Amino acid sequence: MLLWSKCVSCIIKSSIGQCKTAPAAAPGLWIVSSLLAIVLEAVTFWNGIIRVYLTSEQLGIRIRILGIVVGMIPIAHLIALGIIIRTVAKEVAFENEKIQLNKSRAAAQVCATKYPILMLHGVFFRDFRYLNYWGRIPNELRR
Repeated sequence: MLLWSKCVSCIIKSSIGQCKTAPAAAPGLWIVSSLLAIVLEAVTFWNGIIRVYLTSEQLGIRIRILGIVVGMIPIAHLIALGIIIRTVAKEVAFENEKIQLNKSRAAAQVCATKYPILMLHGVFFRDFRYLNYWGRIPNELRR
């Protein structure tokens, strides 16, 4: 961490010509350093985006498209990543609460029924493999 802070302060000071360790013959060092910072931010952003897009179930298409559209815009992509992280954090909190609730009432068997349950969907809708009308209800009943 100390090395990182020295590098950052040297980059800032070299851009105005006050860094003792930076050679005076390299006035474009701040440009290279800025480009390096932009590339590192982009790598951080895309790492987060790919992980979240592959694992999140609640992240909507609008937010996913927002992340992709601003993915190459410095600083804006970090703002989009913050929105995505906030959305996914709510999903993680909900899932953790659901897991704890299921563990606490597992002995009570709240979903145990005496008779079978018949669930009917609307007239124009059919259950598909990737578009499930009932969401998580059937899996919860199977448990």
